[in-house]
Amino acid sequence: MRKKLLYVGLSLLLVAAMVVSACSKTTTSTTATTASVVTTTSTTAPNTPQYGGTLTVWTDWGNTNPAGFDPNLSPAPYSTNVWDSPFLLWLMLGDIEQYGPRGSNAFDFLTTENVPDQFLGGQNGSICQDQITQSWEITTNPEAVTLNLRHGIMWAAQPTIGMASRELTSDDVVFSMKRSMTSPVVGGLFGWVQSVTAPDKYTVVINMASFNANWTYYLCWGFMTGQIDSVESGNTTVSGGNEDWKNQSCDGPFMLSDYVSGSGVTYVKNPNYQGTTTINGKQYKMPFIDKLVYPIITDQSTLIASVRTGKIDLDTNVPAANASTLKQSSPNMVQEQYPSNSILMMKENRLDNQYLKNKSVRQALFMATDLGGIRDLVYPGAAIYSWPIPAGNPGYIPMNQLPASTQALFTYNPTQAQQLLKNAGYPNGFTLTVLVSSADSTQQDIASLVAAMWAKVGVTLKISVLDPTAKSGQDSTRSFDITFFSESISNTLEPIYYVAPGLNSLFTADDPETPLSLSVSQQADPVKRTSLEDQYALLVLDDAYMLQFADPLSLNCYWPWLKNYYGEVDTGWHDTVPMTERLWIDQSMKTTMGY
Repeated sequence: MRKKLLYVGLSLLLVAAMVVSACSKTTTSTTATTASVVTTTSTTAPNTPQYGGTLTVWTDWGNTNPAGFDPNLSPAPYSTNVWDSPFLLWLMLGDIEQYGPRGSNAFDFLTTENVPDQFLGGQNGSICQDQITQSWEITTNPEAVTLNLRHGIMWAAQPTIGMASRELTSDDVVFSMKRSMTSPVVGGLFGWVQSVTAPDKYTVVINMASFNANWTYYLCWGFMTGQIDSVESGNTTVSGGNEDWKNQSCDGPFMLSDYVSGSGVTYVKNPNYQGTTTINGKQYKMPFIDKLVYPIITDQSTLIASVRTGKIDLDTNVPAANASTLKQSSPNMVQEQYPSNSILMMKENRLDNQYLKNKSVRQALFMATDLGGIRDLVYPGAAIYSWPIPAGNPGYIPMNQLPASTQALFTYNPTQAQQLLKNAGYPNGFTLTVLVSSADSTQQDIASLVAAMWAKVGVTLKISVLDPTAKSGQDSTRSFDITFFSESISNTLEPIYYVAPGLNSLFTADDPETPLSLSVSQQADPVKRTSLEDQYALLVLDDAYMLQFADPLSLNCYWPWLKNYYGEVDTGWHDTVPMTERLWIDQSMKTTMGY
């Protein structure tokens, strides 16, 4: 059905394009707009919190079985970390009590996979109970980061591997970090780290060959070293080793209780967890719930049915296409929209293609693309401008504050595009080829729409559909005119590394973006870094080598019987645990509602 609608939409766009061609004195334009994030409707706790009950949460990668439970040596660490988050603390996470809607509201925690440094815990004298680090300092000459660990974090006893309860120390942190840095999966990412040492029981020093502005992501809360395991669990030789769920240690709010392949993972309250939270002026021990369930559901329709019928209490990542039907079937369920921060882009080979070397040509192709029309067909309600710094991040520049010449790129104007091509020496156009993945129908649909639009300004776009492996090979060797590129955009530092000179880069040492990207990546002060990121963003937008499509909307769906939840989606790497350990279930309301 979706593809049929797209083809109908393509026909309508072609008709519209012919009308534009027939009216030579009229320019049809679609002005870019930024989608508004729906204001969070929080379910605060007006009465006394309750202990007990089971909370079922759909989490990312819940459509497949865990690839083991070893946070440092898993073959798929990006998903393993999600399954491990309830029972293993991270070095750092976003501090929702200090900076989120329940605190100063400086950050909404809706940008998935990213928390800017200034909103992490352990700063300005505050202590974040969701993380291991109490405070941290950056020093120069030599470049180093010092992590001061919280005292009194306890590992639960783990009889399966003969582990007694004990305090977490810097030895655990150094052990875990070194395992990650020598692992076959992510070890190659840490060439900038010279050493990790523990000068005392509660201090860890990370010495760097050169400062890496993305150090918090790589070392403390991303999908790599930040999730700390105990020495005993990591070294266990008990059957199955640390990949076996039965051998896991625990210092988090929940303990891993059961895992059934194809069904789900179950966690129970850790009775020795020391975390507390304050509600209505009174301090409470966390977590409130007795049991946490992460189901495994491979079928999308079954998943949506589980959300609709209340079998899943909380799903922070429901495709926005389900909004209408869920509203009809489950009017009492809370729905909140937010940008997914995961977009498709068309990357143009500005170094090797004779036409695309010309910035005026790239800008003309940008203007020749009806981004608003594509958004309306494929991603209704989404923002068409969200890269390289999406809304919600420090440094985001609203559309109306961009230079007029940059704003013009986002306005569909085939007449101006034709003039730019003529001025560049191509009045009769030329032919380009775009690579799309055979596994992604949306890439193919959008490519067809773009090809029809560019044809109106004389540019022929051929579509080459390749299997993912073949496409990846051509992408990695820069053997393309244009290629589709899927990007998670919430971490604003990631695009910076695209300009590092090398085979995969589309920039040279002489391009102004290159030295600026180096300045950004080596700036330790997050406020000064944000200013540099702004300068970088303006340069790459003007360069027009990335044609960005809309940022799809996602739905955060949850039921009103969840109390003390303020709609936060992510505190680090797909981590909802700081929210789930603070919420409690109004059992009476749930029963009254018939669930």
